[in-house]
Amino acid sequence: MRLQGDSNVELPTMGEAEASIKHLESLNLASTTYSEVSQLTWSYFPYLPVTYGSFTSNLFLFRARLNPSEDPYRRIEDIGMPPSKAIQTMGRANLAGKSAFYAGYSLEIALLETAYSTTSRSLLIPGYATVGIWRPKPGTSLRLANIVAHEAAKQQRPDLRRVDAFYHKTIDQLHFDFNKPRDDSIAVAERILKHIAAVFAKPNDGIPDEYKLSVAYTERILCADTDGFLDGINYPGVSINYRIDNIVLRESSYSCIEPIGALFLRYISDPTDKSINATVLKKASLESSGRLTWKTVLGGFSMESYLAERLK
Repeated sequence: MRLQGDSNVELPTMGEAEASIKHLESLNLASTTYSEVSQLTWSYFPYLPVTYGSFTSNLFLFRARLNPSEDPYRRIEDIGMPPSKAIQTMGRANLAGKSAFYAGYSLEIALLETAYSTTSRSLLIPGYATVGIWRPKPGTSLRLANIVAHEAAKQQRPDLRRVDAFYHKTIDQLHFDFNKPRDDSIAVAERILKHIAAVFAKPNDGIPDEYKLSVAYTERILCADTDGFLDGINYPGVSINYRIDNIVLRESSYSCIEPIGALFLRYISDPTDKSINATVLKKASLESSGRLTWKTVLGGFSMESYLAERLK
């Protein structure tokens, strides 16, 4: 449930928090059921001191799908949120049989997170990709939890403060009051957030069992909130350590965003620093039917100009 201002909450001591984190991060997730993992998080951390912020239509979301050939996807639903029936395994922030919308805040991040090889951890797969672009619908804002310690968020993503209507709630300004606050309450809250961030950013070699802990935290943050107060989660990516450049939206909040276009590109990677360079080959306009109409890009490509065209 979402905590109210009159809630009485007492966080564990730093020693208790460290011991709990050590146990959770050392679990053999293959031999521990999801239910057991979830129950452990509730036992150790009954309250998660998660900060949140609001994003408006000035925010763009990029979602990539790899293409086996030089032929882009033809419909926006082919690169959007998949139907729940198509989700056969657990993901980083979703249960099997339960869909979610994963995206990045830039084209580069969307490509890195999609093309990054979790088996080698240091190599990217070169090739082609179709990248869809979404934004919150006009007049709509997305309320997103921030899965990273507050101070780290300020240092790593100062640009987020320039997004219209975005704000951080600092630990001592959360929507609950500590019961008998201790001197270490803020430090403990930051430590718990750092642990959750590490769980989300951990490479897992593509093994669904390894997602159990991040899914347990996702379900607690989003799905236990029965009034739908939060739409999704900002979380740090695997490809670039601890930069909170990723977002996952709960299935019911997918209707709060709208597609505005798509790009087809060829990308090549540098495995030494996990960077990626992309060349936009085609750009698409979106028809009311959901069909993508592609045009070849001649000369240079400007993302700023393309987005401005889509928003007219």
